Amino acid sequence: MPKINEIKKRITISDVAEAAGVTKSTVSLALADKGNFSPKTRSAIKRVARRLNYEPNPHARRLSTRRFDKTVALFTLSLDLSVATKKLQLLQSLLVSAGFEAPLHASGCGVHATPPEQMTLMKTLCRQQPRAIVCNVHNLVPDVLSELERYQSEGGYVVCYDYYADLAVDKVLFDREDNTYQAVRHLLELGHRDIAIATSGGPVGARLAGFLRALEEFGIVPRDEWLMGSEVIDNVGIHSGLYELGGVRLAADFLKLKKRPTAVCLLDDYTAVGFAAELGRAGVRVPQDVSVVGHDDSPIARYGHLLLTTVTHPVAEIANNVMELLQSRMDGYEGPPREITVRGKLVVRQSTMPCNGLPNTETQTPIPIGV
Repeated sequence: MPKINEIKKRITISDVAEAAGVTKSTVSLALADKGNFSPKTRSAIKRVARRLNYEPNPHARRLSTRRFDKTVALFTLSLDLSVATKKLQLLQSLLVSAGFEAPLHASGCGVHATPPEQMTLMKTLCRQQPRAIVCNVHNLVPDVLSELERYQSEGGYVVCYDYYADLAVDKVLFDREDNTYQAVRHLLELGHRDIAIATSGGPVGARLAGFLRALEEFGIVPRDEWLMGSEVIDNVGIHSGLYELGGVRLAADFLKLKKRPTAVCLLDDYTAVGFAAELGRAGVRVPQDVSVVGHDDSPIARYGHLLLTTVTHPVAEIANNVMELLQSRMDGYEGPPREITVRGKLVVRQSTMPCNGLPNTETQTPIPIGV
């Protein structure tokens, strides 16, 4: 291994320009066989570049020759261990199959990027001038959204997916409120009236709205202690509240309740499986003592020891709709922005059963409907 001070310095276009006694733009044009130069000048610049072993920056060359027409960048703040990454994998596969380059731009697994870090990521991407950006806008700050709008105004295409953002671009939205509503409605129709909802950091936004809407239809007032949250950071700094570790933490909180619900809606299948397993170790049976509903219909819900009742997350439908919107823009569609909303479907398996009307702790009493 050479020492650091022995590593050869990379020759830049500035070095070639200085050695040839011309400007950087002149070098760029001459090496690309463009510009109104004499054959002698062009030949002299190329000789200097060869002598210095100059290799053009591939990104700069792509921009100068506008060879970005086949590049569609995928942008997300965070990768996860579940459906968000599956969507990116499928989108990348569809784009590559259609003949595009599809590089992924992300801040990392479980990483919470600060606003300046978000802006740096987006500005770096936009400077590369891909033909289009397919963007998961979840948690993007307003300045970054404005950067996306600027990019589109300068001729790029933008398709956002998954979450809503106040942008005049094509969108494919996943209806999380409806997913949660379906899950809770299923529990209510089984006779459960004491129902909790649990997720990382506590249920908020569309998920909470779906939960409350279902309860309201049955005249049920939610209990604050049954709006459960888990925030777990593991030993390498990865946010794990949505996965098995989060389920274990939620189970510990559940077991401490003086009055336990008869059913729990967990907003991720991996969390639900961890939750059910931890309850089992404590002697609480699923579904006999407590019914459990997950979300996403991940493989673990279908093939694990406990076949999990869940609501699907239509990954393929989302990805295919993104591709159709993007392709239509590239094929010449110049109409107003379009918005497609995708909804999941309830899948009933073994983790839920009708409520037997009996309390599952000694101190538990039913909450009358309408109270």
